[in-house]
Amino acid sequence: MKGTDIVVKGLSKSYNSVNGEESLEVLDDIHLHIKQGEFISILGPSGCGKSTLLNILAGFESGDNGVATCCKEKIEGVSTQRAVVFQSPVLFPWLSVRKNVMFGLKQKKMDDGVRQKIVDKYLKAVGISKFENYYPGQLSGGMQQRVALARVLVLDPNILLMDEPFAALDAQSRLSMQELLLNLWQKHKPTVIFVTHDVEEALFLSDKIFIMSKRPGRIKEEIEVTFRRPRNISIIGTPEFSELKKHILSTLMDMC
Repeated sequence: MKGTDIVVKGLSKSYNSVNGEESLEVLDDIHLHIKQGEFISILGPSGCGKSTLLNILAGFESGDNGVATCCKEKIEGVSTQRAVVFQSPVLFPWLSVRKNVMFGLKQKKMDDGVRQKIVDKYLKAVGISKFENYYPGQLSGGMQQRVALARVLVLDPNILLMDEPFAALDAQSRLSMQELLLNLWQKHKPTVIFVTHDVEEALFLSDKIFIMSKRPGRIKEEIEVTFRRPRNISIIGTPEFSELKKHILSTLMDMC
């Protein structure tokens, strides 16, 4: 079922230290409202809790106070409707590209022919059909990340949670993956929550950017990104893009 507004109210999170004598406050009083189909980026200093927030939205862990809901239901545990793409592709090295992409569908009750057609569709969508019989170790980092993206898209998730998925790629591969992600999002319109340290990446991709403060992470600013869609790299050179980038960088620098 579609309809995937995510609402976070008063969320906080702390971790106990190794000796258990003190706690590390990571998130403090987080409030968010992310509408269905929006592309959201989260920026902030290292260690401000961006990945922790994403993990809570994924259902990997829970907050100490406050609540995070999806479709008006409290997020408790993982769901195939909230798919996660990590910075590392996390593929099974002993499985071929096709079998990696197929893996999640094995848990669903459907005819094998239907599964194969779904896999074919997304192998083509991410541009790796010719590599379906290769193994992850035979692929570049960018190609591996395409496999990881296809592996979650075959599950038809309502929400994509992406934790710096392109950070390890070279500039050309990164731009290629950004354009691929935008095209897939434009076609299928999942809700995307994208953690990044790259201001240009956030501006290029997003409808809205949340800037978090240094630890304990709070939402310092919410920025609407109003550049027309569909977008291409030409917007990066516009005065409007440069001004917004300058503002965000200044905000981040003030927190250093």
